[in-house]
Amino acid sequence: MKKKYFCFSVLQMAILGVVSSFVPYEKLEAFEAEIPVTFSPSGIPIVNMEIEDQTYLVKFDLGLGLDCQINKRNLQQITKQEDGFERWRGINGVIHKSNKFLIEKVFLENVVFTDLRIVEIQLKAESVGVVGRRTFKEKTCGFFGREALLNYNIFLDFPNDKFIIYDNKDCFNKDNYFEVPFILDSQGILFQVDTDFGFRTFALDTGATKNIIKKKFIKHLNWRRYVRGRIETDEFSIAGNNFGKTNLYALNINCFKNFDGILGMDFLKDHRVHIDFQDKLLYFEKPQNV
Repeated sequence: MKKKYFCFSVLQMAILGVVSSFVPYEKLEAFEAEIPVTFSPSGIPIVNMEIEDQTYLVKFDLGLGLDCQINKRNLQQITKQEDGFERWRGINGVIHKSNKFLIEKVFLENVVFTDLRIVEIQLKAESVGVVGRRTFKEKTCGFFGREALLNYNIFLDFPNDKFIIYDNKDCFNKDNYFEVPFILDSQGILFQVDTDFGFRTFALDTGATKNIIKKKFIKHLNWRRYVRGRIETDEFSIAGNNFGKTNLYALNINCFKNFDGILGMDFLKDHRVHIDFQDKLLYFEKPQNV
């Protein structure tokens, strides 16, 4: 999704929650950096982002077509350079205009991003849920988006509470994975899924808590299959690999014209995916016991 900021609401069940460069401290021929994640109460992955020896908790959101968004209150304590304004679209279709800044160095674990573009937002912080049953008092203060990662390959391993950044695609073992081409445009990482509604274009989005389908596709379904905005599909097949019954939530997201649905954390928390940004390929782990 292009430059979006998720507006959460009770009625929607909290469903929705220029490329920078980075180099590791020691550039290896086959560089690999493992980034641990925790999860918010709504299920969005959270990473520790360090700026000027201060740690900030941000949501990892591949649906965000920006480098990063940080709450205005937190930005006030960070050394930054003004970089004009940024326009971005919210999930309700509203276009926002926000201040934009350059920050010299931003760290994710042992990886440093240089001259990261930070967009200022007004954000209501969310308490952090962590692995297991422990809860911390820290609050999230923004989002880390896909634009900072487009020159690299990403392995989403949320079943093991992490993702991995590669600078060499040969780091990834493709055994037991199948290949799916995708289109990368202003609205996200887009690919085809065969569903009960036919072949539909989905956007892969770690910033969405649930799998979503545009409401217009389910108007004529039997009411027993459509309960409180949710439907369980009989088929959810990607490149001929059927993941079986899958929950989809119906929302009015018609302001996004390039896709019909969203593959969110409801799916990604259980299924590992490798993203090859250079060759525009997704590698999904083959479904088991469907």
